[in-house]
Amino acid sequence: MRRVHRRGLFTLPTAGLAMVLATGVAAQKHGDDQARSYPDLDRMHDEAMTLAYSSVEGDLEKATWRHGNVAYSRPTDDARRFECLRIQAELLHATGYIEGSKLFLEEAARQADATGDPYNAAMTYVDAALVAKEAGDRWAARVFASRARALVSSPALDIDQRASILDRVTPGWRH
Repeated sequence: MRRVHRRGLFTLPTAGLAMVLATGVAAQKHGDDQARSYPDLDRMHDEAMTLAYSSVEGDLEKATWRHGNVAYSRPTDDARRFECLRIQAELLHATGYIEGSKLFLEEAARQADATGDPYNAAMTYVDAALVAKEAGDRWAARVFASRARALVSSPALDIDQRASILDRVTPGWRH
């Protein structure tokens, strides 16, 4: 995995994490109401997030490793899987692991789509496209943008959701 020496999409790692927690991860819908909770994984997640917000040097990297274990361990029926995949992508991006971030964003988008949440799936594909573009992977950027556009036609989306997806995916994808 190639290490890129910059902080990522956001000026400070905690700003990126806060954005994901506050706005980037809308409450995920689960079409089958079969989503389960895993308290041990939730505890490990909380411990990793405490490290992520620490101001001690090296704690962000530790948080990334610890949270990676949580994200990998969450089964597909876990109600928090999408959230963990998104956060892991943000942590990887903040520590400079752009390729890993792209992979976790793609998996998060697939998870959202599989659980009947086309809005979060599309918005996450847009984020994956932006990260792929940043990494110089134009082909992946186009594929992810195309997947986001395809989700716009979902009957589960309202007009405002469609517009917000198109606002993010339309500009600049031909460069």
